[in-house]
Amino acid sequence: MDNQKKIALIAGRDNWHTRDFPEEGIPVVTMSDGPHGLRVEKKAGIGFPQSVPAVAWPVLSALGCSFDTELIHEIGTALAEECIAEGVDVLLAPGINHKRNPLCGRNFEYFSEDPVVSGELGSAYVNGLQENGIGASLKHYAANSREEGRLVTDSIVEERTLHEIYLRAFDTVIHKAKPWTMMMAYNMLNGIYCCENEFLMNHARKEGFDGVFVSDWGGVSDPAASLIHGLNLIMPGNHHADAKVQEALEKGILSQDKLDESVRCISDLAKKVSHHSPKPYDIQKHLDLALKAAEESIVLLKNDGVLPVKKEQSFLLVGNLLKMSNHGGNGSSKVEAISVDHVTDIFDKRKINYAFYSGKSIEKTIRLAKEKDIVIIGAGYYENEESEGYDRKNMRLSSHQNRLIRELCNNHDHVIVVIQTGSPVEMPWKEDAEGILYMNLTGCRGGSALTNILFGMTCPSARLAETFPQKLEDVPSYAHFSDNPHQMEYREGIFTGYRYYDTFDIPVNYGFGHGLSYTHFSYSDLKTGDYSVSFTLKNDGDYDARNTVCLYIGFKDSSITRAAKELKAFQSVYLKKGEEKRIVFNLDESMFQYYDIQKHDWMIEEGMYQLMIGGAVNEIFLQTEMYHEGIQNPYSSIQKEFYEFSEGKLHIEKASFEKMLGRQIPQFKNNIDADSSLKDLELHTFRFLAKVLSKKKELLPGVRLSTIQETPLRQILMADQKITWETIDGMVELLNGMPVKGIKKVLKSLKSSRL
Repeated sequence: MDNQKKIALIAGRDNWHTRDFPEEGIPVVTMSDGPHGLRVEKKAGIGFPQSVPAVAWPVLSALGCSFDTELIHEIGTALAEECIAEGVDVLLAPGINHKRNPLCGRNFEYFSEDPVVSGELGSAYVNGLQENGIGASLKHYAANSREEGRLVTDSIVEERTLHEIYLRAFDTVIHKAKPWTMMMAYNMLNGIYCCENEFLMNHARKEGFDGVFVSDWGGVSDPAASLIHGLNLIMPGNHHADAKVQEALEKGILSQDKLDESVRCISDLAKKVSHHSPKPYDIQKHLDLALKAAEESIVLLKNDGVLPVKKEQSFLLVGNLLKMSNHGGNGSSKVEAISVDHVTDIFDKRKINYAFYSGKSIEKTIRLAKEKDIVIIGAGYYENEESEGYDRKNMRLSSHQNRLIRELCNNHDHVIVVIQTGSPVEMPWKEDAEGILYMNLTGCRGGSALTNILFGMTCPSARLAETFPQKLEDVPSYAHFSDNPHQMEYREGIFTGYRYYDTFDIPVNYGFGHGLSYTHFSYSDLKTGDYSVSFTLKNDGDYDARNTVCLYIGFKDSSITRAAKELKAFQSVYLKKGEEKRIVFNLDESMFQYYDIQKHDWMIEEGMYQLMIGGAVNEIFLQTEMYHEGIQNPYSSIQKEFYEFSEGKLHIEKASFEKMLGRQIPQFKNNIDADSSLKDLELHTFRFLAKVLSKKKELLPGVRLSTIQETPLRQILMADQKITWETIDGMVELLNGMPVKGIKKVLKSLKSSRL
């Protein structure tokens, strides 16, 4: 295979296909968005064009609450069948990024605020796909925690935090599932774009990854630099990246070995996925599994005796979300559902005595409520309020929804609040409602699942995979999440999610792992064995039910900074009423390790560790101790003196954070280059160009103007196949005061792209 073909292979043919060379035995690879169902576009275009109808599965934030690896594996298998039916070879899923802040627009696409949960569920998802011949694309690698300015933001993370929190889930999936592709994130990590980040890609290779590193769509800042530092496949393709790669090869900047490695990886992938012939799948079977998944994902947060309700009672359903459910978020993961069952539809089918009102008038709602036994109000966000491309501005429901809930609770004794969001919300009415269910975004069968739980046909079993803080200001990353569009300092270090709230005793609405049931489970007879811990779990209530049991480990006397406890393992267990089972957690070295930045490796500190069995992080039922040998004088960059806890908050000063980093935080330099956004251009008085380019918003379905304004110049490549990397170079020269040279290059590039 000559170099011309090799260079052609490293960039896609178009939006969704790689180039193929049948004469070389390399077939085409077809890719599609996920992870909550297939998004096969009806017609190619920029933005998020309408897609072919598909099964809409619960979003990953919902499935995370199931804590059920077997269920996730089943869904992966089902998605593989759907991919085969649609001729898709690689599903761009799952997303396993760590949930750092509830405002992140893509949080509904991610499993959890804990890397153990994300890693175990992500492994099950990938295995379900790949055991059936469909490639997964593990994403977004790495430290992709915000949508604002996501294509240019620099995530600044110190070494211990990076390994213990932001890389750990990826490491787990590499070890347990060996994904065939990994998608590099848009952002920079410590000053280097992820698509060019040699540290990230070398780390994954050392952990055992032997597949294809693929760019996120439009995530490449420099095609040649990306290939040089380890990227294998640039997507989407056909923008004459070949010329830049050819030039780098000729100059010796890109080695022949690097090029050959990328060709081998892409060729191996193409051969792995090329043996499928499209065949239909059992749609009803998939819808039944989607129902089961939704039931296992709905969390019962509060129940003061109102649940389960009885069919002979009368109901007022309030809120348009019960009539037109939000089954998933917006963006590249949006699924055009083949069908959606809404709560009112299910109440109609089951002939339940109810009335519906939108809740527009609070006074009318209260009047109607007095005529019914039970009030169920659907509250939350609509599809376009949680999305790829932009973050939420706050954690609040609308003021009308909050007032409506509070007034209903003040005027009726039996109010159940059903929350449909993909991330936590504040709950100023928490103490007033008699029942609260976190429905999340549960896909096309969410209405049936909720109804089954309301009426006790299904016993709720889900647990929160992320903390519900009382208010946004309590979030540890609050001060450094959206304060700088170009940089994001991870000053909270390892104290993210429950590690923060639990360690520093910050009151929350509902903690990590919280979830109620209609039955009761008892825990007894804790024993430690040959590097294991076991206990007896009994369902001594009135319902057959599933329960998630968790193993947490802590080390009170550690000489380094640690969280009070960390989740190390979990099991989802189904028990019939009266049944009991012996639960065993096998221990391994990784459960006792911390990452030492002096040795750049995982180490174990010698001492006495606490082994805790529970559900929620603040709900420990059994506890024992175990001594573990290790080093006696551990070293960590995160020393206790770097942190100040006062006035109910954790404070990390810039100087302390820089000591943790081992370097100064770089100052953003607003040069005009291919990575300059439209907002940046305005600072250089190129407002006319920014205004002209922002007109593209009318051509981008599902994309906000703010997202376009944060988009770098190079993303113009996504607008038209005629635009090439040379076009972008010419525009940059034009904007930097070289109009003749720039215009010539732009015209030349447009002419050559038509050839």
